[in-house]
Amino acid sequence: MKQFLFILCFGLMLQAQDLTLGEPLTSSKTKSVEPKVEEPKEKAEVESTEAKKDDSKEESDAKKDDSKEEGKESKDEAKKEKKKKVPLRIQSESSSYNSKKGLAIFKRNVVVEDGDFYLECDEMHVFYSKATKTTKGGIEKIVAIDNVKIRQSPNTATATKAVYLLKDQTITLTGTEKEKPVLISEDGQRMKSDFFIIHRETETIESGQVTIESDESLEKAK
Repeated sequence: MKQFLFILCFGLMLQAQDLTLGEPLTSSKTKSVEPKVEEPKEKAEVESTEAKKDDSKEESDAKKDDSKEEGKESKDEAKKEKKKKVPLRIQSESSSYNSKKGLAIFKRNVVVEDGDFYLECDEMHVFYSKATKTTKGGIEKIVAIDNVKIRQSPNTATATKAVYLLKDQTITLTGTEKEKPVLISEDGQRMKSDFFIIHRETETIESGQVTIESDESLEKAK
């Protein structure tokens, strides 16, 4: 009996020892892995679409900027082409030249062409400037006399006298009390004044007090 109790106690001790020395029953040798959360496909597609929209917008803006630059360059080129120096041409039935005075006189059916500028008259005096060390000689002033007709697009004009200053690119039209200069606009409107000054470069016109002739007044004059 004592022997049985001893064996039983010894066995219980061994079991207790195994439980103490062994690894805890609750422990685990497996590593903990955090679950990978995937973004919803719909969200990813939306973000991708937004990114494409942004790229498309940037490309569109870039094209617009390029288009504006091209348009600006095109306008600048057109202005440069317009301002290119075109030789001035003078035609008449007779002419004379005084080298000492630097004066040329043209008579009968005189026509002047200078780019988009056209002038015709009965007589014309052309004044030349002499060449210096710093400047070239050339036509300085043109004075057209009697039955002067001018065409500077989009306007036309008539006058008794016209003075064309090449350096300033201005044409001054004058007349008499009975025959004042007349400016005819693109739409056919006739305007009378004591004088008109046409600025070729800026395409603007100065004048004194203007009288506009209506169709009725023209009919009465006929």
